[in-house]
Amino acid sequence: MSTSDRSRLVPGRLPAWLVIALAISFLYPAPAGAQFTLGEQRAGTASGTFLKIGVGARATGLGESFVAVANDPSAIYWNPAGLASIQRQEIAFSHVEWPADIRFEHIAWVVPVRKLGGSLGFQFGALSTAIDETTELQPFGTGRTFVYSDVIAGVAYARRWTDKLLVGFGAKYLREDLGKDVGNPTTSTMLFDVGSIYYLGLGSVRIATSLSNFAPELKPGGTFVSPGPDGIKGTADDELRTYDGFDAPTVFRYGIAFEPIENSTQRLTTSLEANQPADNAQVVKAGLEWVWLGRLALRSGYNFTAGEPRHARDPLLMRRRSALLLLAAALAGCGTPFALPTENRAGRLVPSDHSYQMSATWESMTGINDLLLTQGSGTQLFLLFQSPGVGTAPRGAVFGYALRARPPVPDPLPGIVFPTLFNPHALCSGANQVFVLDQGDTTLARDPSTGRVADLTTYWRVRQFGLLGGDTVSTFTDTSMAYVEGIAADAQGRVYVSGTEIVLIPDPQDARITTRSFKFRINRYLPVAAGTGADPHMPGTSRWVRDQGYVVDDGSGLGTLTDPRGIYWAGASVLGGPALFAADKGKGWVQKLSDATSSTGFFFIDGGQDTVLTGPTDVALDLAGFIYVVDRNGRRVLRFDPTGAFVQRVNVEPDSDRQPLADPVAVAADDSLVYVADRAAAKVVRYQRRK
Repeated sequence: MSTSDRSRLVPGRLPAWLVIALAISFLYPAPAGAQFTLGEQRAGTASGTFLKIGVGARATGLGESFVAVANDPSAIYWNPAGLASIQRQEIAFSHVEWPADIRFEHIAWVVPVRKLGGSLGFQFGALSTAIDETTELQPFGTGRTFVYSDVIAGVAYARRWTDKLLVGFGAKYLREDLGKDVGNPTTSTMLFDVGSIYYLGLGSVRIATSLSNFAPELKPGGTFVSPGPDGIKGTADDELRTYDGFDAPTVFRYGIAFEPIENSTQRLTTSLEANQPADNAQVVKAGLEWVWLGRLALRSGYNFTAGEPRHARDPLLMRRRSALLLLAAALAGCGTPFALPTENRAGRLVPSDHSYQMSATWESMTGINDLLLTQGSGTQLFLLFQSPGVGTAPRGAVFGYALRARPPVPDPLPGIVFPTLFNPHALCSGANQVFVLDQGDTTLARDPSTGRVADLTTYWRVRQFGLLGGDTVSTFTDTSMAYVEGIAADAQGRVYVSGTEIVLIPDPQDARITTRSFKFRINRYLPVAAGTGADPHMPGTSRWVRDQGYVVDDGSGLGTLTDPRGIYWAGASVLGGPALFAADKGKGWVQKLSDATSSTGFFFIDGGQDTVLTGPTDVALDLAGFIYVVDRNGRRVLRFDPTGAFVQRVNVEPDSDRQPLADPVAVAADDSLVYVADRAAAKVVRYQRRK
């Protein structure tokens, strides 16, 4: 593939600051004209006005300044383009109560559809009220009730059109029942929505536009009898008439938003928006949102034009401004050839000269389950393979490859082979050693006299090898661990194993009764001099003991585990010193844990607002301390900085067969290369960061 620089500047491109200034200037309303007569005002000239009722607590909390912020299911109502930023299924309910017993219910559901390259959204809303009929002679009611109801049902589709542009379209069916007791006139029609969000490439700044509720005139069906000049029905002067039509409640929104503060602990979002409804004056609103640790949110909004509506002299002013705004957005992108998106949370787009490109694909990697980069005697890439089967016959392998100096060749050079692995699951390195987590070795579990398996919990073992391969240096197991998932080793040669541990809990009322339970844990094992170790849970070895002073325990908060998978120890490159990183699929987090104190966490990574992790199963770090996370359910590999802030998506380009990742299971990285194991596709894909 071509490696030419696709991000060079072309003369004539508008500076981003100028586009921002233009966008903000367009938001301010024009000076109002003098007082207009009643006939020149548009208030009350539209039907279906229940569609003006705001949907979503977040949007209303921001003063409905939401067109450039929309990134949750309510985006289908405000700006359908925002649906493209949603990475997993989400559903939202909204309940609004207005005076006069008016109630509005709304539900929105968003489903990312990989085959369509975007997200589908569905919505349903219903408004209803009942009003008692009164007359001058019966001020407390006639016994009749006027029932009014509205219903909408719609669908929308949104996708990322380029690395900076999100576009969405929507259609919805509207039905109004104007009163069963007054002839039951009804209105039904289709309305259409379109929206866009454009990231300027300057921090998280984006501008957005949307046109909502676009439709022809709304006109009730049927006829009604109009009394003659005398005002009395049932005379010869009565006329049979059709209902008049009214405009749809079309509204054009455009706004700007950005995050002046955003890190792993807090985010501050600001927004400014202008609305031009079909039946009233322009409205300018602003919103402010502060989110702490992704759990506490404070929001505020302000309407700058909340007084008596006045209309600008030029009815085409908003159209002219809209055209200028769209032209400014288009000019901002002129001269910049298309570059693949990096999917940064809140749009902090990484310059394309720092994004990743696919540089090699190795095929026929059947059974690939883990990989490892070491920097010992030259750069080594180790690939771990699993093979289906049962019994005690070896059926897995680990191969080591010496990587040539850059520029890297398309394929590694085969070299090291580790022998006699039964069912290898994961591997790591530390203290110039390679450790393989082998789930299928039944040597210790089988009684040599009878040949029967005595203890299924000893199915797994850790095997120690030198960086250059050869025979096993040592091996150990832990019969208290029923199932294992991940392995890591530190610079001192201490080994960490994640998995499920058997815990025996004595009955507090009767010590003779013991309950067997299971807990998620990470245990640490220490190498000791031969003959000095003695651990009842570690039979067959005297070179390893379990560290009784260190454990990461089961729990619900930071520093505890729910379902740990891949783990990784990093040393001096980590901000703040050495630490253990764990991909916790149960929590949907990657945690940075202390390697000195039990169950102590520093921070967690959940992907953030627009890149929420749905199934983290592996984690690795590069030499600069950047964190790489395999989000297996999302079929993606994400890169975070040493503080845990999202940077970019790695797998933005397909492999050499033009296919996306099918089932990423493992990742390894150095300063500019990222290796990803794709188990379902039987491939290893290498991505290289552009210099």
